[in-house]
Amino acid sequence: MGFNATFIFWIKACICTPKFSVKLNGIVHGYFAGAQGIRQEFVLSNLFSQLFRLTSATTSCFLLLLTSNAMVSVLLHSGTWVLPRPNSRHHHIDPLILRWLDRFNFPEVHLDREDKILWAGVDVTKVTNWDIWNSLRNKEHEVSWAPAVWNKLVIYRYAHHQWVACHGRLPTLARLARFGITSTQLCYLCIGGTETDNHILRHCPYSACVLGMISHVLKVHIFGDSWLHCLELALQISDRPLRALSLYCLQIFCYHIWRERNSRAHDKEWFGPQQLFDGIMVDFKARLSGSLKFTKIVCSRPDLIF
Repeated sequence: MGFNATFIFWIKACICTPKFSVKLNGIVHGYFAGAQGIRQEFVLSNLFSQLFRLTSATTSCFLLLLTSNAMVSVLLHSGTWVLPRPNSRHHHIDPLILRWLDRFNFPEVHLDREDKILWAGVDVTKVTNWDIWNSLRNKEHEVSWAPAVWNKLVIYRYAHHQWVACHGRLPTLARLARFGITSTQLCYLCIGGTETDNHILRHCPYSACVLGMISHVLKVHIFGDSWLHCLELALQISDRPLRALSLYCLQIFCYHIWRERNSRAHDKEWFGPQQLFDGIMVDFKARLSGSLKFTKIVCSRPDLIF
């Protein structure tokens, strides 16, 4: 491509000269130069990458009488490389491929070595993305309200919104005022209190009215001192189907209350408490009928049909 020789030397030095160390049981071992080998489970397309650049992977494997997903192990016999000759029935074998096969430099085979995968000091058969994520993330003790947000019956759009609310990170006016984005902090729903997460979800008269209607329909007591307390009360319901439905209804309530707040903030159509409650129940029943998991719960408890 016409790069300067000095530039090429710099790039080669960056790739070839680095040395590495490994930390085992808190002790650093090394330094050692990097190297690359192959394993018997590798697909041949990685080993014969130059051959596959000459023609397609499928065609190349056909010429060698191999399947397209063949592994390195099919060419190893008693520690010796045995490469099949090209398919003689193919009438258009490129001489370039034949010349490449004759000159191919086979990697050295080490029969005395055994492949091992170590993760966190333990032999494992494979390492998944989940293992890597668990090793990188900061692990903390599970909070008491976690089962109310994350469980098998949630809708993730609602669960994520409630998760943000439980952490107190909804973009309420009080939170925006702390960042100097706005000067007013009056709640859009009641125009009488400071708009915080707890106020807009629990202490606001508008929200309390809607939450009271939900509590009356479900026939449960979910009025707490704060929003987190409401979730904890719902988790304490002994009746399992009723507990699942109550937690799900609270997630829908949280989502719709915030959407109503945004409608008023942006001068869009807004609803009274009864209208919002009706909308929540329509969404609630639609989700129940559209989910097999909820259908099983409702069928097991016909007295919970609202």
